[in-house]
Amino acid sequence: MAGRVISIEVGYMLTRVCEVDYKVARPKVYHCFTIQTPEGVLEDGVLHDTGRLAGVLQQEIRQRRIKTKQVVFSVTSTKIASREVLIPFVRKNKISSLVNVNAKDYFPVDLSGYQLAYNIMDTIETGTNKQYKLLVLAAPRDLLEGYTKLATQAGLTIAAIDYGGNSIVPIARTMGSDRVTLVIKMSERSTLLTVFKKGKMIFQRNVSYGMDSAIEVLCESDSYGKDLSYEEAVRILKDETCILSSFSREEIRERDFSSGHSSKQATCAELTDSLELLVNGIARVTDYYASRNSDPIEHIYLIGLGADFKGIDRLLSTEIGMKAQIVRKIDGITFGKDVQKDNISSCEFFACVGAGIDPVDFMAEERKAGRKAGGKKKVSSTDHTGLLLFAGGLVIAVVLIVVSVVPYIHLNRENRRLKERVSKLEPIEKVYIEYRDAVEKYEDATAMYNTTRVNNENLPQFVQEMEAKMPSKVNFLSFSADTSQVVINMNADSKESAAAVVSAFRTFDSISSVDIQQITENTDELGVTQINFSVICTYQPVDLSVSTDEAPVE
Repeated sequence: MAGRVISIEVGYMLTRVCEVDYKVARPKVYHCFTIQTPEGVLEDGVLHDTGRLAGVLQQEIRQRRIKTKQVVFSVTSTKIASREVLIPFVRKNKISSLVNVNAKDYFPVDLSGYQLAYNIMDTIETGTNKQYKLLVLAAPRDLLEGYTKLATQAGLTIAAIDYGGNSIVPIARTMGSDRVTLVIKMSERSTLLTVFKKGKMIFQRNVSYGMDSAIEVLCESDSYGKDLSYEEAVRILKDETCILSSFSREEIRERDFSSGHSSKQATCAELTDSLELLVNGIARVTDYYASRNSDPIEHIYLIGLGADFKGIDRLLSTEIGMKAQIVRKIDGITFGKDVQKDNISSCEFFACVGAGIDPVDFMAEERKAGRKAGGKKKVSSTDHTGLLLFAGGLVIAVVLIVVSVVPYIHLNRENRRLKERVSKLEPIEKVYIEYRDAVEKYEDATAMYNTTRVNNENLPQFVQEMEAKMPSKVNFLSFSADTSQVVINMNADSKESAAAVVSAFRTFDSISSVDIQQITENTDELGVTQINFSVICTYQPVDLSVSTDEAPVE
C-alpha cells in the first residue's frame, strides 16, 4: 500500500478521484469514481468550507474499502502564476536552489505568500552551451492551505500538490510519437490546450470556456427529461448525440429525432450554439500558435469531461478543419477489475492519473524543511566540567542581554513600523499581479489580431483616392481586387490621358507600386482612337506596429 496514492481533481460540480500507483511510469489504477462537489466549495481553484467535501469524500473512500492514506491533488487556478525560463545546465538537485535565488526575477512581487515549484520542459543545446528550459510556478500559500485542510479533514496525508497544467504531461507526451500534437482537456468551466513536439511540451494556453454551457442548456430544457440534475445531464450528453457536427442547421433537417421531434431539434441547436465561444477560443489559440511556430499541429487529441460528450469530436473537426480524436484508451496504464467493472471513461481521469505519475509538488520544500527541523539533536555531556561551562555561559548571556536591551527596544519599534508599512502596501501586490496578467493578455490579443490583418484593408482609401484624383477622360472597363493588389482595365482618349492616369496613380498613399500592362491603340470606323491598357496597383503593406487600442501603460 505504501506505493499507492489517492489522486483527486476537485471540479466546480464534479470531483474526480482515483487510487493509483505513485511515481510509477506505467502505473496501475485500482479505483476511479466521481462525487458531486458541494455548491460553493470551489472558486478559481480556492477551496471554501472544505468540511462538506471532506465528509462526502471520506464516506466514499470508506464504502469502497480504500486503505490508502496518501493523497495528491491536481489544482488549476488563474491565481497560479507561471513563467518559462532558461537556467544553466546544473545538477538536478541544485535546480531548486537556483530557482529560489532567481525567483524575484521571474515574479517581481513579494513572494513570502507564495510557494514555488518547477518542471523541466526541455534541455536546449546551442553549440557548446547547454541549458534547462523550466516551467516555474508560483502558487499562493492560502490556496494550498485549503487542500492541506481538506486532506486533514478527510483523514488523509498530503503526498503532493500538482499543477493542473502539469498533470496531463506525463501521459500526453507519450501520444503522437514524433508528430506535433495538440491535447485539449475540456473541463467544466475552462479548457486547457497543450502542444507537444517529440514528447516535449512546447506550448500551453487556457481558454476561459468549458462544457458547463452545454450542460446548463440540457438541465433547463425538458426535451430529455424534466428537472435534470447536473450528473443526469452529463450522462445524457455521454449516451446521446446532442451536439451537432457544425454550427449550421443542415444536420437538424437530416437527422431523425424519435420522440419529441421539434423539441429535441431546438435543444440540440441551442446546446451546440452554446459551445461556439469555446470552439472560437480554441480556434484563436491554434491560430496564435501557428503565427508563432513553424511546426504545424498535425493531430488533435481530446481528453477531460467534455471529450466523452457524443458529437464534440465531429464539431471540433468541422469547425477547426483538423481531425479531433477522443482518447479512449491510455497506453501504458493498467486499470484494475473494479474500474473495468464500472465501465469508467479513462479520458475523464487523465489528469488524476498523471498527477500520481510525476507531480511538480508545491509542498516539496515545506516537507524538506519539516524533516530538517524534526531531526534529533545530540545530547551534550553532563559531567562537572560541562556544568561549569554552562553556568559561565549563562552568566555571560545575562550580561549581554542586559547590555542589548536598549537597542533591542529600538529595533523592535522599527520592526513594528516596517511591518505596518508592509501591511499598507500589500494591496499593491495584487494590483501589480493583475497588471502583469493584463499586459500578457493584451500582448496575446494583439498578436492574434495582427494575424487577421491583410493588405487589402487599404482598399477603401484606394477607392477614395480614385474618386478625388482620376482624370475625367478615362473609361473604366473592369475592376478586380485581392489581398495584395488591384487590377483595372480602362480606355483613354489619348496617350497623354493614359500617362496622366498613371501619374495620378503614383501619387496614391494607399499603394506602393503601379505597373502598366497590355497597352493597345484601337481606331474605330469613324476614325476615333482609343488607348486600352491595364494597371496593376500593389497595396502598401499593413503596418502591424499600429494597434487600434492602447497598450497598458508601464
